[in-house]
Amino acid sequence: MDADRTGVVTSNILEGGAFMDTNNEGRPDVQAHFLPGLDTWDDPDGLGKGKTHGITLKNCFLRPKSRGEIFLKSTNPADSVRIQGNLLSEDEDVQGMVRATKFGLDLLKMPSF
Repeated sequence: MDADRTGVVTSNILEGGAFMDTNNEGRPDVQAHFLPGLDTWDDPDGLGKGKTHGITLKNCFLRPKSRGEIFLKSTNPADSVRIQGNLLSEDEDVQGMVRATKFGLDLLKMPSF
């Protein structure tokens, strides 16, 4: 770390995080990451391009039941595979993401924001 607290290694980028038990099961089922800036890493439509001021809150459901599949396209090991993610194919996973999203929205309504 630089003595003046500037430079690449002075932040881990994810400045805050939390694990929550949103389903009252006695263990976390949702994880949140907070970034003090706009994260445009996974912005395929370029909505945040050129914008730097803001915050990013990323939430996820930790224990999905949905399962995908990976298929070989040929016997050639250099060929890419076909991936069928089946993301959110289980209703329980959809409900988990809804709880994760509601947590994030409630967090952003707090007076400190």
